[in-house]
Amino acid sequence: MIYLKGNTRAKTRLYKLVISTAHDEITQTFHIYGINEANNQLVTSPVMI
Repeated sequence: MIYLKGNTRAKTRLYKLVISTAHDEITQTFHIYGINEANNQLVTSPVMI
């Protein structure tokens, strides 16, 4: 598992941008999950970027 979160909101947005740009390619190899920051729940599928 790889967890990505920037140390600033700007860096986190940058990571989201990179993932969304290469989403089709990334999902051929990896499953993408997310964390709902409002309640710390794991978002399993699908993650909308």
